[in-house]
Amino acid sequence: MQRLTLTLLSAPGLPMGDSRWRLSLSLETGANGQPDAEAWTARHSDWGASLNPPDAPTQYGDIEHDPDFGGWCLRLADEGHGLDDAALESIQFPGISRPGEVLVTRAPDGTERAWRIVEAITTGA
Repeated sequence: MQRLTLTLLSAPGLPMGDSRWRLSLSLETGANGQPDAEAWTARHSDWGASLNPPDAPTQYGDIEHDPDFGGWCLRLADEGHGLDDAALESIQFPGISRPGEVLVTRAPDGTERAWRIVEAITTGA
């Protein structure tokens, strides 16, 4: 497994980003540096996510794989709600998930947030 830590590079209302926003993703990548769909199928419960915005509670969720939706998706539950109620945000991964690269999430309404990978750690899980 790999744990990526990202900071907000840009978003609606924050065109210059805000490094206090932290997104954390746990996933497995294949030899091509992209998320591995076979690994997700085998252990998708390990593919977690959390969003830690400044001055707000942390949101927890997961990464989903849905080829019909466009590939990889992020689900984050709002406080007091379950993941089944969470909206799917598409994830556009960079060519290789390593520090300095940019990942983009797109909400159902089309708004995008760009995230810079600031840390990539391989874990023993």
